[in-house]
Amino acid sequence: MELLALFDENNKVLAGESISRDKKSTLCASKRYKVVMIWIQNSKDEFLIQLTSPEKNFKYATTGGHVKFGADTYQTLLEEVKEELGYSLDIKKVEHIDTIATAQAFIEVFYMREDIELDSLVLQKEEVDSVYWYSIDIIKELFKKDLFLNAHKLVFERCFLSKK
Repeated sequence: MELLALFDENNKVLAGESISRDKKSTLCASKRYKVVMIWIQNSKDEFLIQLTSPEKNFKYATTGGHVKFGADTYQTLLEEVKEELGYSLDIKKVEHIDTIATAQAFIEVFYMREDIELDSLVLQKEEVDSVYWYSIDIIKELFKKDLFLNAHKLVFERCFLSKK
């Protein structure tokens, strides 16, 4: 059973409080869990996008995950990228660009500019089917076709499209 750390409405950890991941939809309004996402952009201004596994309904997303009880945001970010992509992040190259509050979660948004060879990645097949470098135009087309995970779409629109 995976336990998630809980946070108050001001994004402060609630010491000793957790919730089972499968019960996160039952949270009261004053408590939230936390998610990390990283958007990696290459020198061609394309974003590293993953197609989720069949178990996740083949939707497009970026790399990320839930902050587990006892873990911190940066630790979770490093672990998720290593787990899903087999890639070791250099945390010094990573920039925290936003915190987005939703009704049930805080989404900590990170950004990194890095050219990564796709064939060097070792994908966690339970989570990730394949990875691609996609331009903003292709990502927008995926949005129109409802092929992106909703939370990831929300973050991308807020952090990268609203500034265009």
